[in-house]
Amino acid sequence: MRRLYLFLLLVIATHATYSQTSGLKGRVLTTDGQPAAFVNVSLKDTGKPNFQKTAVTNESGQFVLKNLPAGQFSIIISHIGLKTKESVVSLGDNETSSLDISLDENSAELDEVIVRGQRSLNNKPVTIGKVPISPIDLPQSITVISAGLMEDQQVQRLSDVMKNVNGVYLSTVRASTQETFAARGYGLGSNNLFKNGSRVNTGVMPEMSSLERVEVLKGSAAILYGNVAPGGIVNMITKQPRFNWGGEVSMRTGSYDLFKPTVDLYGPISKNIAFRVNGTYEKANSFRDNVHSERYYFNPSVLFKLGKNTELTVQGDYLSHDFTPDFGIGSLDNTKVPDVARSAFFGTPWQYAKS
Repeated sequence: MRRLYLFLLLVIATHATYSQTSGLKGRVLTTDGQPAAFVNVSLKDTGKPNFQKTAVTNESGQFVLKNLPAGQFSIIISHIGLKTKESVVSLGDNETSSLDISLDENSAELDEVIVRGQRSLNNKPVTIGKVPISPIDLPQSITVISAGLMEDQQVQRLSDVMKNVNGVYLSTVRASTQETFAARGYGLGSNNLFKNGSRVNTGVMPEMSSLERVEVLKGSAAILYGNVAPGGIVNMITKQPRFNWGGEVSMRTGSYDLFKPTVDLYGPISKNIAFRVNGTYEKANSFRDNVHSERYYFNPSVLFKLGKNTELTVQGDYLSHDFTPDFGIGSLDNTKVPDVARSAFFGTPWQYAKS
């Protein structure tokens, strides 16, 4: 009885093997006789919905489908830009059939695609050259980072803005206290950082949410501002009062418990007086243990229109920053980095700074 079962099993296996020895090969051409490369060839069994074999034509337009059972099949030829063609083929036992197919071009039009953009040409006058002038008329090398770009990039610090300026790079970050930049081989010290044309303290991290734009004057033309490093200067322009009502309230959250609401309000007080008030509060932790930061910023301004060509702006700028100085993990002999966790903090638990 066991031998009979074994014999029947061999017969069934042999029949299954022989039933899968059929094949289909062919070539796909376009109407002008050229080979159609990378065309999709799909073979479906009309009696078995779950059966499907696929192939892709080579550069010569040829395709091969192997190990097919005998029967009647539906073959579908498709490609982008060519009309899909479907036909029926019959395969016998132990035979490889050949099929040549010609595809017509598909003249159907694609759906309309509209691409919108904005002009990058900046015609808004800049003041970094001491005289309000359009950037295109200024002979010195300058870069202007607009409020729109800063908003799109969600900049957090001045170093994020400087990534958009070629030739200017971040040189050092000291314990989360300040950022130092360099340009054309020169370090940009405290004399090279301005806000609305006046020098500002570089010992703090400037607040970015109050800026309307950042102007960068590169090269020796920076000497125009006196005792500065000749690599260039950075001038931060704050948001100005307007004679129309408007404003914005926003909220930013992120990793390590970042929480930053921002308020901006402007409008007219009278026909010749306008105001603007913007401020923010920021609180965040860090990927390092025991490192925290809390900032308050307030920037009120009032504009007096004294005449047709004369304006006076009075502005206040207040920033309070309580934080934990983070000097990093250091190195051994200036060559080896200690094998410690990324979150390791090498300061004291009571380490504290305020600016």
